[in-house]
Amino acid sequence: MADYDGGEVVVTDKTGTFRYRYQSGCRPTGIATDTQAQLIVSYKYTYMRDVKIHIIDKNGLFLHFLNTFQPLNVEVGLDVDSEDNLYLAEYSGTVKKIRYMKQQNE
Repeated sequence: MADYDGGEVVVTDKTGTFRYRYQSGCRPTGIATDTQAQLIVSYKYTYMRDVKIHIIDKNGLFLHFLNTFQPLNVEVGLDVDSEDNLYLAEYSGTVKKIRYMKQQNE
């Protein structure tokens, strides 16, 4: 769950048991999960002119971020397909497809 007012992401297991909280100091605006159980969370930075996307592993550890260089006050919705393509839905109605992760060889 993305708690906008609380400025954190709260993660539970499928039974609803608390697993962890992830706090970045900013307000989460969107959340999605990829095929490797990583969380992709968009954040609106009130002091910057862009939206950042954090990639968090399944245990709540920050891995890296994507900088989308979006204008201030743009809310972003997120979705990830079965091939780990990330879709960003902007408030304006524009949807962007981003390949954010390389396929890993098994």
